[in-house]
Amino acid sequence: MTGQSYATKKMNVKVKRKMKKDIKLRTKKKFREEHYNLYTQGIRTETDCMEYTNLEGMILAMFMVKLNEMTDIGSKSFSQQYQLGKGLKLFGERGHKASSSELEQLHHRKCFHPVSVNNMTRNERMKAQLAMMLLTEKRCGKVKGRMVFDGRKTREWITKEDSASPTATLEGILLTLTIDAHENRDVMSADVPNAFIQTEMPEIKQGEERVMMKI
Repeated sequence: MTGQSYATKKMNVKVKRKMKKDIKLRTKKKFREEHYNLYTQGIRTETDCMEYTNLEGMILAMFMVKLNEMTDIGSKSFSQQYQLGKGLKLFGERGHKASSSELEQLHHRKCFHPVSVNNMTRNERMKAQLAMMLLTEKRCGKVKGRMVFDGRKTREWITKEDSASPTATLEGILLTLTIDAHENRDVMSADVPNAFIQTEMPEIKQGEERVMMKI
């Protein structure tokens, strides 16, 4: 038995265990994550539920592992995002312009509201997280900056489902595109700049905590 086949076998065992655990969890409670998925929103019936049996889940997991090995996807990068330090070294002046442009539009849209540390509660000071600037190069060659809230440390009190954004699934988009192509429909795409920033934030009610970010 070669080292590679042993590693593959070990990976398959871990995947099976993980799938068994996930499947067992699915039978106990309904995942809240599906409420953040536009594909599963709307009128629901019993036939709408997309569930896998224990065997189907294992087969799918094995299939994904084999695909990963065959395509050597670990050595490739698609739409790689870089943190500011690494991005500036890689993109130089283009990176500076992209990060400045991102900050400028956030400022003009009044994304931030300054708060004195003296006016923050102890809990708010503890939970305040750093802003993180990410740089990526688009297919057209333009470098784009994106400032995000580094929420990795917030997993202790905010679940992944509660911090997720409603996004259409890849399956839903592909199904829609298939229908469009079959019926020869005209398709148009649109982009809302800084869509998340242009959404309204609900007013903080008495007793609720504010979201703090260190810029």
